[in-house]
Amino acid sequence: MRTAKWGSLVLVLGLLQSGCVVDAIVMEQDSQIEGLQEEANMLRSRVADLSAMIATRSNEVDNKAPDAMLELQKQLEEAGFKVTAKGATLVVTLVNSVLFNSGSATLKPESRRALDEVAMILRDRFTDNIIRVEGHTDNVKPNKVAKTFPTNWELSAARSTAVVRYLIDKGIPSDRVYGAAFAETQPESTNSTVAGRALNRRVAIVVLPKVPVTQEQYR
Repeated sequence: MRTAKWGSLVLVLGLLQSGCVVDAIVMEQDSQIEGLQEEANMLRSRVADLSAMIATRSNEVDNKAPDAMLELQKQLEEAGFKVTAKGATLVVTLVNSVLFNSGSATLKPESRRALDEVAMILRDRFTDNIIRVEGHTDNVKPNKVAKTFPTNWELSAARSTAVVRYLIDKGIPSDRVYGAAFAETQPESTNSTVAGRALNRRVAIVVLPKVPVTQEQYR
């Protein structure tokens, strides 16, 4: 009988000890869970702070962009150029009679002074803006130079390229400027009059605003 009692006592003590171990393990796990929850809360707070910082920086860029464009517009207008503001984009328009002879994509020597002025302002004051050089024509086919320029697409492309190359030669980085051809598709005036066609034959130097690039834009 004594042997049986001692056996029962040992069993009870073993069970009690086992229960303590289980309780200790549970308490340790609870402590770890609490620590992970605190760490997760800290990370959420950090993410919220970073999101707020990014939003603030984006607003600062958006607020500064119009001011910078207004400054550029003022400088170019003071230099005698026609400048049109379209939102945060500026368009500097040069009629083809100033830049090229009829049916030609070779810059006139006298046009270089005007382009030098534009290039200097764009190069020195707006080092991060992208510049698009657009070639535009009237709706008259270039019959006299058809072998060189079969349509107005080739003529407008050649003229925009000539201006792009000149701006690059004047120090504007080649990765910030590119050409675009529109032929007669975007007239500024009527093509039914001599004066209207003269306005439509033009090169437009478009200064695009600096826009924060997000990863979503590449998806």
